[in-house]
Amino acid sequence: MLYNINGLKKNKYNIERIKLNLYYALMGFLIIFLSYNFQIHNKNAFGINVIIYILIGIFVYRVVLENTYFNSIVNGFNSLKFHKFKRKRSFHISIREWYLNSKIKTNEIKLIIGVLHEKNKREEQHSYRVSKLCEDMGKALSLSQVQIKELKTVGLLHDIGKIAIEDNILNKPDKLTSDEWAEMKKHAEIGYEILNSYEDMSQMAKYVLYHHEKWDGSGYPNNLKGEEIPLQSRIIAIADSYDAMVSERCYRNALPEEFAIEQLKNNADTQFDGRLIKIFLEKVLEKKL
Repeated sequence: MLYNINGLKKNKYNIERIKLNLYYALMGFLIIFLSYNFQIHNKNAFGINVIIYILIGIFVYRVVLENTYFNSIVNGFNSLKFHKFKRKRSFHISIREWYLNSKIKTNEIKLIIGVLHEKNKREEQHSYRVSKLCEDMGKALSLSQVQIKELKTVGLLHDIGKIAIEDNILNKPDKLTSDEWAEMKKHAEIGYEILNSYEDMSQMAKYVLYHHEKWDGSGYPNNLKGEEIPLQSRIIAIADSYDAMVSERCYRNALPEEFAIEQLKNNADTQFDGRLIKIFLEKVLEKKL
């Protein structure tokens, strides 16, 4: 379990908070203990003592006041994995897992998402719903916790490229012209370029790039077909299409759930991965086929 300070429930008896406080107490005790013992044996080492006090001050400021540095340490330690190989133990740190499970979300990405959601409030709610559907699909497929976290994140970011689409196209209440539709379709590639410019997000960038590809190869931007399309992109395509149908859009009212389900069934093995459609309907929407 990860102890994310900003994500803890507001319950002072929460086990997570108790454990986190124990982490604080232990680290603070170690710093004070080491500095005290050093000063006893080095009373004349004025410069070293000053450095120790500065380090203590930095610790208090960063950990107690900002709650950022320590949060990264705790999440990092939670990502450590022990692997037994016969009589040997190797200490393995999964950098990708550390990244996905920690609070590393760049200010630039947050800013872009914030601006996009300001441009179109419907997109904000749509992104969160798609994110939740992707997370549920990950659980239904028994993916690892890291993969589920990744799906949840990329579900939230799947339309980030729409930040570069003009408002009059993004919020147009009528049917798009062919030129406007061509412009709208660029959002997948723009989203890829944005995410791919950040270290460790190149894989998620590909999922965003391909989330409008179709099972029969008629999608965009690269006309990928079948399992050439990453699993995560296929999942996003289903979640995105379903939520788009059952939600109010700027050009139409929300469609009935029964209609949306029928459309998913009718487009299985053409637009969507038929196996995933079955799982989505049965395990995520809990509908009997």
